[in-house]
Amino acid sequence: MTEAPRSRRWPLWVFLGVLAALLSCGVPAVVIVTFRDSGPGAAANASPIPIHSPKPGDPEQVSQLWLRERIAEVLTQQAGRCFAATSGASSRWLSRSRRRWARCAGSSGRSAH
Repeated sequence: MTEAPRSRRWPLWVFLGVLAALLSCGVPAVVIVTFRDSGPGAAANASPIPIHSPKPGDPEQVSQLWLRERIAEVLTQQAGRCFAATSGASSRWLSRSRRRWARCAGSSGRSAH
């Protein structure tokens, strides 16, 4: 008689486990997303005006924002170059593979398609 109530409890434990996992992962994620853009430099980051290069005596935040802007520019340029190189290399590989397949298919009497 004591086995029947235990076997009916497993859905409760599964529900509690899922609830604990959602709370332990969801609450920190909501807090991070909520407060991510409300930091001390949030207004300066949203500005479309380029930051001037830092001069001696400027606040540290000016140097940080300027450096962040330069890094973002370099990463954007590198991403473009990387994409261009990758797409060119992949198209060369694809055309080379097609030629090889056509040669192999032609020599064995099969069609390439």
